[in-house]
Amino acid sequence: MNQKLFRKITLTIFVLSFLLGLNVQSNAQVEVKLNPPAALFGFFQTGIEFPIGTDFGFETELIFFAIDGEVGGGLLLHGKYYFNPDFGSDKIYIGALAGALGGDGDSFGAFGFEVGYKWVGKRNILFEIGGGVGRATSDFGVLPYGRLMVGYRFLKTEKN
Repeated sequence: MNQKLFRKITLTIFVLSFLLGLNVQSNAQVEVKLNPPAALFGFFQTGIEFPIGTDFGFETELIFFAIDGEVGGGLLLHGKYYFNPDFGSDKIYIGALAGALGGDGDSFGAFGFEVGYKWVGKRNILFEIGGGVGRATSDFGVLPYGRLMVGYRFLKTEKN
């Protein structure tokens, strides 16, 4: 797969993720995130988090990469517990993650743990930094995980 096609696919996925976030926001609070620094290293990373109550969050994350002609991607699922949140699903968190990754014939599952911190501003713009470690179900062994996400929190709309 060439670079131009990869860019079109990632742009399409980002736009669809954003539109999904807009659609879901009418029924529940949702956060749409993107990791801009990852693009410098050939990765595209985006996520959609659904806060459950004030202390818990569930996130789906898409990752795509194109490095030295190798193309791949994956889906990660995160479960997060937030300690003493101010605005619901913010500040320090710990979590578990699981997913599937693959590229050019190799594919494997992975699971692990993460810690991080999320700031949510008054205008619902958010910034999240986190990291962790996981274990692959194949010969890859221990895998590091990191994120530097920027996004927006769509608030739940009240219906009368």
